[in-house]
Amino acid sequence: RILESVPGPAGGYRLARAAERITLLDIVLAVEGREPAFRCGEIRRNGPVKIDASAYVKPCGINAAMLKAERAYRAALAEVKLSDIVADYAAEGAPRSFAASCAFVERHQRPQKSSSTNQT
Repeated sequence: RILESVPGPAGGYRLARAAERITLLDIVLAVEGREPAFRCGEIRRNGPVKIDASAYVKPCGINAAMLKAERAYRAALAEVKLSDIVADYAAEGAPRSFAASCAFVERHQRPQKSSSTNQT
């Protein structure tokens, strides 16, 4: 769970947990789902030059390579926390922009009331 909703006229959304506990992988999985990005259509078996199914003892090379890349991509995203992104942004050297962003968040921040929130 990444976000939680705050009901009412002044409601909205906020992080459901601390930014230090949310990774970029958490965000990608929440948006994209857990299925791999590449979905093999098994063209070897379904394409115009298909041969007997017994010829396909190994997984498709393209599918294997794409799944390996997906594992590396997800592992890299799992290493980056949302708080790291914020820290990098703060260290970028654009203090006015960072200050304006902080002021915006403070103006729109909703108080924590766990009993009256809806989880998303």
